[in-house]
Amino acid sequence: MRHGRSLLNDKKKLCGESDPKLTTLGITQGIIVGNWLKQFEIKKIFTSSTYRSTETAKLINQTLNIGFTVCDELRERNYGRFEMMPIDKLIEERQNLNHYFADSTQDWHDIKDVESDLSIYKRVSKLIKKEYPNNLNGSILLVTHAGTIKSYLYGCLNISPNRTNCIKVRNASLIVLDYHTSNQLQLKGLYDFDFLNKLFST
Repeated sequence: MRHGRSLLNDKKKLCGESDPKLTTLGITQGIIVGNWLKQFEIKKIFTSSTYRSTETAKLINQTLNIGFTVCDELRERNYGRFEMMPIDKLIEERQNLNHYFADSTQDWHDIKDVESDLSIYKRVSKLIKKEYPNNLNGSILLVTHAGTIKSYLYGCLNISPNRTNCIKVRNASLIVLDYHTSNQLQLKGLYDFDFLNKLFST
């Protein structure tokens, strides 16, 4: 899942290694998602080391009460000099540099000082293969970032860099995957937070 809404999300700035706090909405999102996840057999929680992710994991764990592990593999990419740039400025800057991108926050292949989508896919894959054994008999929850989630999905689903449409992962939304160590992956559901909130409140 993607962490709850942060202060930099509200300001519409590119946020990689920066470490903003959750907004009041972000805190509420973590609590609601934690309650919604009670229906699943979550055995382990892994989270990125950023404050916005660990705080989301803590809020979820208030309900699940299974603890969580901080994993460097789930960090958001380091955007280098693009970090904290307003999204409209980012689009303009990347166009001026003749970057190819279908999504201004993705498609960083061969861009100096910015981690590529492929690199992110490899580190997340390595973590999942290590932490999701065949004998787990349950699910794991990864609390991470939009860019990390999209890079992993694009790699798993072999989505072309020349794609015209991108996956949107809003704050506190969840993607449910059925994963096997044979590298076969099935996308079972994408739950936008607004949809989750409606489900939980009915």
